Amino acid sequence: MQSVFLWTFRILIVLLIFFALFMSYAVWSTRSQLIISEISVSDSQRIDKIQDLLLKNISTVYANTNVGGSTIVSTLTVKQIATLPTTIADPHFLEERHTNGFASSSCRYFYAFKVPQEALSKWTALFVGLNSNATYEAPLNEKDWWLTSDEFNGLTFYEALRLTGYSNGWIGVNPITGEIFAFASCN
Repeated sequence: MQSVFLWTFRILIVLLIFFALFMSYAVWSTRSQLIISEISVSDSQRIDKIQDLLLKNISTVYANTNVGGSTIVSTLTVKQIATLPTTIADPHFLEERHTNGFASSSCRYFYAFKVPQEALSKWTALFVGLNSNATYEAPLNEKDWWLTSDEFNGLTFYEALRLTGYSNGWIGVNPITGEIFAFASCN
């Protein structure tokens, strides 16, 4: 009788050890990670890639629907326009994505590019003025192409949705230099 109890106890201990190892692996494999993606190819390839990304977002018409006090953003049409208002220069794009091992838990997007100053009005005609205060955001790793908090204060702000595809964020336009900056967040 005592040997059956001993064997049962040993099996139970082994099962507990396996369970503890499995749980420690599960916790380790789902740890939070930061994934940073930046379009960093040759200048002409970078211009093409970022222009394609911007065109995809600008060509999509979004509609806000208020359902039970919550605003739902839905895509209505794609390819309303075929080209950007003008070509862009010195474009940059950075994505920061925090994951918990299974799915993205948060993401942030940073865009910066220049347009000819005389064509700035064509670009701003695409945007809707921002009704709330914009908050300065910067990439976790400093980028020389991203604006400083002092430069941020001199921008004219618009809603992020039309340029980024996300309603959380802002577009900032520097009317003196023709620079356009955009920040968007998926949460």
